[in-house]
Amino acid sequence: MIQFKVCFGLFRSNLIGEELFCLPDWNVIIKKLVDYHMTPTYISTKCPISRNMVKKLYETGYDDVVQISLDSMRDDVLGNIIGTKTGYVEKIKKTISYLQEYGFQIQIDTILTNLNSSSEELMELYDYIKDITTVQRNFPIRSTDHYR
Repeated sequence: MIQFKVCFGLFRSNLIGEELFCLPDWNVIIKKLVDYHMTPTYISTKCPISRNMVKKLYETGYDDVVQISLDSMRDDVLGNIIGTKTGYVEKIKKTISYLQEYGFQIQIDTILTNLNSSSEELMELYDYIKDITTVQRNFPIRSTDHYR
């Protein structure tokens, strides 16, 4: 597929929708894309990834955005929304820490529903995200102290 795209001059790609990091040869795919100058604009995941996987991602030469889906800082809420188990939030926080360690830009995507849109939920998300040093900000973040 990658060579097909190169033959026809298609040089843009994004890796979203499926869980790339669940594929056994995910790093080979990314390395090929980088080698053919088809580096994805971003890679999207909602699965926690280990420090070793982040290191492998770094070694592929990929140096752009990793988009993390994070809809809540509460395991019980995420369990109801996306079916995760207890401990998911801590694993995602570790993933984000590893990505920062290797210098990746991080984009956090959140989908709000009636299960995660209370002011308390949003403040918990904000309080966590505001301290991520490599978070990509697509909108200005303002102080929310007057909402507390």
